[in-house]
Parts: sequence; structure tokens; C-alpha cells
Amino acid sequence: PWAQFKQLFLSRFRTPEKIESLHDCLRTLRQGDNEPTADYFERLKALMSEIEPQTSIDYIKRKFLQKLQKDIRDKMTLGLTSNLSDLVHKAIEIESNIFRQKIDDKLRDAHEEDNINKKPTTINNLS
Repeated sequence: PWAQFKQLFLSRFRTPEKIESLHDCLRTLRQGDNEPTADYFERLKALMSEIEPQTSIDYIKRKFLQKLQKDIRDKMTLGLTSNLSDLVHKAIEIESNIFRQKIDDKLRDAHEEDNINKKPTTINNLS
């Protein structure tokens, strides 16, 4: 009974058109400009699971790395030989470092701008 139900369910909801549409989504999937890495990974995982529940971990790792934001991907020191969890955690760590660096840069720029706009004050103590 379960096998029959499963077959009917899949034939109803996993049509060739649906699978092709999901593959199109996968081809165009990439991490959005302001999308957290963790959210991107969850979207990727959900899409891959819907396309093929038994997707290989190596394929997921490859897709994850390919579609990461370039500034994160360029700093990735781990590769396909690492486990998936380590790859995701490393990407999140890099993302956090990039975010902190941007904040530091803005604070430094604001401080420099503030110093440029200040006029020097001279005090004359001569009597």
C-alpha cells in the first residue's frame, strides 16, 4: 500500500514539467546581494531536495560554492574535499568578517571626514 501511494503521489506532483521548472530555478539560483549565506544555503537545499531527494552531497557542495557571492567565494579556503557543514560554516564566517570590515571602513571614513571638516583651534595665551 505505501509503495503504491508513493508512486501515485510522485506521478501526480513530480511531473516532467515540474522537474524541468525546478531545474530552471536551480540553473538561475545564486546568493542574493543582501541575502545571508545561511538563507541561501537553505533555499539551495530545499530546491535540490525537491528536484531529487537523494541528491549527492558532492553535487550540493559544488552548487553551493558556485553560486555563493563572489566576495565570499573568493575567500573560501575550503574546497570540495571538506564536509558540507564545514563549507557552510566557513562561508558564514567569511560573510561575517566581510560585514564587520564594511562597518569598520564606514566608521573610519566617517571619522576621517569628521576630522577634515574640523577647523583647527588656536589658543593664544600671550598677555
